Amino acid sequence: MQSNNWQEYADNYKPLVATGRAALPLSKHPNDLDFSKSISGTTYTVKSHFDKTANESLLCIILRWMEYGTDISESSL
Repeated sequence: MQSNNWQEYADNYKPLVATGRAALPLSKHPNDLDFSKSISGTTYTVKSHFDKTANESLLCIILRWMEYGTDISESSL
């Protein structure tokens, strides 16, 4: 995906494998990705924030990282 036209990509997206599950719509700004998880008595809360004025969608960022082989492991941060 060279262009940053996420809506065109979303409209034309076809899954690589037919799973029989209903497709979730792609969106530029994910909704409600906040969650909590309890592990061994400790509750971890994750809050997500997205810049709605950004020119690049999350999908475009991840695809760019994959294309350039960007190391996002904990040790590289």
